[in-house]
Amino acid sequence: MSLQPTSEVTFLPLLAAAALLTWLTVSAEGRGFELSVAAGVCAGVAMLVRPAAIALPVVFAVVLVVADRAGDRRRGGARAALLLAAAMLVVTPWQVFLWRTTGELKPLSTSGPLSVYDGLTFAVNAKEYRAPLYPPRDAAAFMHAVNDRWQGGRRDVATMAAEAAGENPVGAVQIALWKAVRAWYGTDSQRLDRWLLLLQLPYLALLGWASNRSLSGASRAASLAAMLLSMVLYFWLMTVAVLPILRYMTPVICLWFVMIPALLQSRK
Repeated sequence: MSLQPTSEVTFLPLLAAAALLTWLTVSAEGRGFELSVAAGVCAGVAMLVRPAAIALPVVFAVVLVVADRAGDRRRGGARAALLLAAAMLVVTPWQVFLWRTTGELKPLSTSGPLSVYDGLTFAVNAKEYRAPLYPPRDAAAFMHAVNDRWQGGRRDVATMAAEAAGENPVGAVQIALWKAVRAWYGTDSQRLDRWLLLLQLPYLALLGWASNRSLSGASRAASLAAMLLSMVLYFWLMTVAVLPILRYMTPVICLWFVMIPALLQSRK
């Protein structure tokens, strides 16, 4: 990714730092308040780099609360609150600047509706750099219905999608399932995707095996696996909500490889 002019090069270290600091907070024997604040700061900066991380601090906060549910619940709640507050403090100056400049309050980015639209029409919205895709008939009809509304000047993407789903529920289900799978191997250029899928399958099998083994192992290993899986689920859902491409999943898949050493441990 260092060869590509994308934000992942900056985002990945921030995501790794936020995850590490959250895990150190979970593992801290004391209050760990300073660690949770540091985790919130890193998560907040990550949100500014990639708005898709907008709810990532919530994921970390839930991890902190759940991790302390059998111990000091008040400590877990305090850790979570400090993490969320630190993340908000980081993004607040940008929100103030945006409001003073535009007179509007936007959640980190103004490209949200366009990203969702692209994710609902990528197979029928021709672009020069994209290879053609051939979705099922109902899925293609759903995409065309959304695209026609957008080209007609509408920008209320959620309402447009709901209307298209009401007219074509089978197409809506096909699109949802296709995007959920394509998020693990798709590219924006839509080229060589099948080869990328073949490359991904052994990696995902190893990661699933290692995660399952960690979840059934010692409590610390299970807690780490649960935290990483919650992050994977979050990025998966965010990717499915917009353009389903592997690039958006890559940062969290990198961190997920922390689970692989579990396969080298003795079953005893």
